[in-house]
Amino acid sequence: MQYCNMRSLNTIRTIPVLTLLIFLSFPQSIRAEEKDVKTLIEESKSGSSYTHWTAIEALGKLKDARAVDPLIAALKDKDLDIRLYAAKALGEIGEPAVVPLIDVLKNKDSDVRSNAADALCKIGGAAVVPLVEALKNKDLDIRRSAAETLGRIRDARAVKPLIAVLRDEDWEVRRNAAVSLGKMGGPAVMPLMEALKDRDLDTRRFAAEALSKLKDARAVDPLIAALEDRDSDVRRNTAEALGKIKDARAVAPLIAALKDENWNIRLCTTEALGEIRDARAVKPLIAALKDRDSDVRRNAAEALGKIKDARAVAPLIAALKDEDSDVSLSATEALVKMGEPAVDPLIAALNTEDPSIKCYGIMALYRIGGYKAWNVLHLLVNEAYLRNIANHYIPAIRKGGKGTEWLLVLALFNYGSRKMADDLFNSGNVLLHDGAFSWAVKHGHPIPPAEATDIIWGNVTGRY
Repeated sequence: MQYCNMRSLNTIRTIPVLTLLIFLSFPQSIRAEEKDVKTLIEESKSGSSYTHWTAIEALGKLKDARAVDPLIAALKDKDLDIRLYAAKALGEIGEPAVVPLIDVLKNKDSDVRSNAADALCKIGGAAVVPLVEALKNKDLDIRRSAAETLGRIRDARAVKPLIAVLRDEDWEVRRNAAVSLGKMGGPAVMPLMEALKDRDLDTRRFAAEALSKLKDARAVDPLIAALEDRDSDVRRNTAEALGKIKDARAVAPLIAALKDENWNIRLCTTEALGEIRDARAVKPLIAALKDRDSDVRRNAAEALGKIKDARAVAPLIAALKDEDSDVSLSATEALVKMGEPAVDPLIAALNTEDPSIKCYGIMALYRIGGYKAWNVLHLLVNEAYLRNIANHYIPAIRKGGKGTEWLLVLALFNYGSRKMADDLFNSGNVLLHDGAFSWAVKHGHPIPPAEATDIIWGNVTGRY
């Protein structure tokens, strides 16, 4: 009996301890919610960081409008975590926080503006109308942030106001509006199509840019018409948009645009035709391989690689000796994409003294692979001789023998190492540089880093 009484007494003594432990086991944020708003507001302003952010978190869950001002102040706290919790809390409070948050968008600290924008995005629909009004605000930062934030919310009510903002006096406001319209989806398409005919130049430019992001086929015909716009930037943005939409109706008008006097438009047009991948573009793109601008020639080669029409093989092999090595490398990549149809013409092309065709041809054949390609490449040079080149490539680079680049590239692909690739890449010789690049791609290695070296093409002294 005495034993039973002692056990009961111990149990009674244990109850307060268990109660305390259970209380302490509750998360601080749950206990914080039980406090009144005034106490939480005071705690959100002072105390340890832990007390600070738990009070802020609790205020957000209570959704009391009285917490808005102190939470707005917390957005400017030096502690990043405090700012993030404040933004989240304001987003949970919702509509009462919208106007104060919009006012914060003019803060000179970009992080503070970003946190305010995050809160407005969390609030969502209730913030749209005030943000639309903010597009007319005199403060530049507010207009910029409002235009950007509306795109993140993606509410159709913002479409027409954002189109109107394409005429804003500030370029960044116009740009943010265009980017936002590109996120709006279907509701923005028809108004943007109308904006392509606007008298204002920037409105037309940014409308075409936004339509390129929406990729809606309904915009194809208005965009085709815009290829005739008197402004070159509008025509450029229009060509980009048609390429992203990838509608066959645009092929003939884009082919015509390859004759535009503006090189930038021809550049975007070749890229667009490559994206659409219509066989009707092959002959015009082959002609573009001889464009007076090297960037256009490079893009034409890339586009032909995407279309993969065998008619382009011979012209691409000819492009391997382009005066611009970027064009040659792009032609090489295009031939690799062509695959088997390019093998026999490339093998035949190796019977030349032209070092460019020989080097880039070897690169392409190694990348394509297959028995026929490998067999020919292994028969080009005696195996022992090629191994010797791979083992003694540094003197060969420094000697810089004219027309010997293809031997070094062949040695690299057959018996080379990562160190050899790095040295060829940084040798100062374009053919060796591109050969090392192609080797790295073939073997799945990172592109060699650009580094200062004393292993320089034609530098027999070995000095810088």
